[in-house]
Amino acid sequence: MGIVAALKTLFGTSEEEKELRRRTRELIRTKKNRTNDIAEARAKLEQAQRDVHARVDEIRKRQDSNYDEEAPIPRPSQA
Repeated sequence: MGIVAALKTLFGTSEEEKELRRRTRELIRTKKNRTNDIAEARAKLEQAQRDVHARVDEIRKRQDSNYDEEAPIPRPSQA
């Protein structure tokens, strides 16, 4: 055990150091949570895009037996 570790064991750590460690742990936890949230949101967005593309293809195929991938996307009529 080094001198610093021994002194900390004997006298504890300063309140400023304890606060700094607490804030650092909190910041790391927040960053990890944000990273996880972003990854989850990205996955949901990609799935939604796949669903939309599949639905658009389905609509195009249903409307035109001569399916053309470059045809414009039909819009629902607004009543």
